[in-house]
Amino acid sequence: MYGVRDCVDYEDFIKQVAERTGKLLKGGEPDINNVSKTIIMDWQRGNIPYFERPPKTEEEIETEQITALPPPLPTTQEDEEEKEAHASDDNDEEA
Repeated sequence: MYGVRDCVDYEDFIKQVAERTGKLLKGGEPDINNVSKTIIMDWQRGNIPYFERPPKTEEEIETEQITALPPPLPTTQEDEEEKEAHASDDNDEEA
């Protein structure tokens, strides 16, 4: 929208927008206050049609993977008794 391609951070973005729109102070310094207000007004008026989410951090990816796992199935009393029976059968075979 503003014709800015690669920027390092928000300050670099605002500086490039100021240069492209001619919003400069004396000495060629970017008018950060005026450009910032313009960007905010564009956002509020809906002139900025979309935004792109930043890439996910490793922590966010891990959290998603953990929450994507299905929850463990609930166990019943019968399941517990069956597990105990199999465990005792295994012990008998070893002896």
